[in-house]
Amino acid sequence: MSEIAKDSFYKERYYQLSLTSWGEDEKKFMENRKLKELSRNVMTEEIIKSSLGTLGKTAQGSHYAFLSFNASNKDLYSIGGIEDFKHLQYIDVSFNNLITLKPLSQLKYITYLNISHNNLTKLLDFKEIPYNLEEVISSHNQINEIKDLSEHKFLKKLDLSNNQIEKIEGLSSNKDLQILKLAYNRINIIENLDHLNIVELDLMGNQIVHLTGLNQLVKLRKLNLSSNKISKLKGLVDLVQLRELRLSDNLIHRVRELYYLQNLTFLSDLDLCFNRIQNKRFYRYQVLYRLPGLRVLDGVNTTSEEFVKAENLYGMDLEDRKRIFYEILPEEEFIDRRINIADLIEPETESDNEDGMQFVDQYDKEGNLIKAADSGTSKSLRNSQVSIKSQHQKTQQSIPNFQESQSRTNNFNTNQSIYDQKSRTLQEKYDSLRNNSRSSNSINQVNQNLNLKSN
Repeated sequence: MSEIAKDSFYKERYYQLSLTSWGEDEKKFMENRKLKELSRNVMTEEIIKSSLGTLGKTAQGSHYAFLSFNASNKDLYSIGGIEDFKHLQYIDVSFNNLITLKPLSQLKYITYLNISHNNLTKLLDFKEIPYNLEEVISSHNQINEIKDLSEHKFLKKLDLSNNQIEKIEGLSSNKDLQILKLAYNRINIIENLDHLNIVELDLMGNQIVHLTGLNQLVKLRKLNLSSNKISKLKGLVDLVQLRELRLSDNLIHRVRELYYLQNLTFLSDLDLCFNRIQNKRFYRYQVLYRLPGLRVLDGVNTTSEEFVKAENLYGMDLEDRKRIFYEILPEEEFIDRRINIADLIEPETESDNEDGMQFVDQYDKEGNLIKAADSGTSKSLRNSQVSIKSQHQKTQQSIPNFQESQSRTNNFNTNQSIYDQKSRTLQEKYDSLRNNSRSSNSINQVNQNLNLKSN
């Protein structure tokens, strides 16, 4: 293809892409314009009547009114008309097409608000704040920031999962907040949560690499950090009240990272599924040995048999076995005959494949190089080879000791057989002599009798 033809081809392609991009932007603009127009409408009387419920006393207790409004999955573009029911406390308008919550501005007694699965871009865009709000579910929207929520001082639960939030902010004054869900957003740093009384925190499906900003959450009991990019657990060491920890689908590959969880005495449920640490030899035994308080590991209940095997793997019962052995056989040498021992576990080094380095070159079907091995891999391999070599040398050194002990055992068996053979020979000689003695006595008696008769 000539240079002119190439230039013409790329210009035509760029023009088509430009038209496509312009068309998509125009389509989005028209959709947003249509939503704004539809949001000005009010709900029909039939929808309002079918959504109202729970007739009860008002907050002042002076008279009766409707306290709940459930208009979930009604294909609503607006909730205009709801402002006439000022005593509503429970509102569910999920699974609709709402883009604003301004009609709720006059409702000061709301305690529960479910606005999930809509087209909202702003969080709680009220003109007047409902001060009694305790629970807000605003997942599956298009919210990109958390505004200052200090005026909602009674807020206890906030669910902002599946949005477009990039930063945790606006919550520093919400001391009553206990449950915070920010799963599947765009968060990469845990911050601005110091000294809050959060009991449950969900940050699943974000872009978190380092565990920072958690050390002040001393009341935290449930933490979900699955589907992130976490490889180190040092930031969890201060969460002494933690009961449940979800770390599946991350980059955890070192057993030594569990050291930072040994201080969590109440930890009973740990999930490490879909991490490279699961490929370690005796994985479950290694985890249970370090965290003996676990009741559930990777969704599977732990058993007493597993804990016993974990202790045996590291020789926790070895001294007791030696003591019992020497009490019974004090002159013999004790030999550890365990099949699974901790020495069989591959040693972990600082140059472990922490960043998922590529150890070998990659080629296509035709033999062409696609991607070369990452730099630094050879050093990691050399360190691994050295550790394996040292382990092999230790094994070879232990073989002569075993052979010496085995030879002593064989000598003992040989001597025992010789002793038994000599004992049998002596016994046979003794029996023979005794029989001969009896026969000689009987012959003498016969001779005496014959002599008497002759006389």
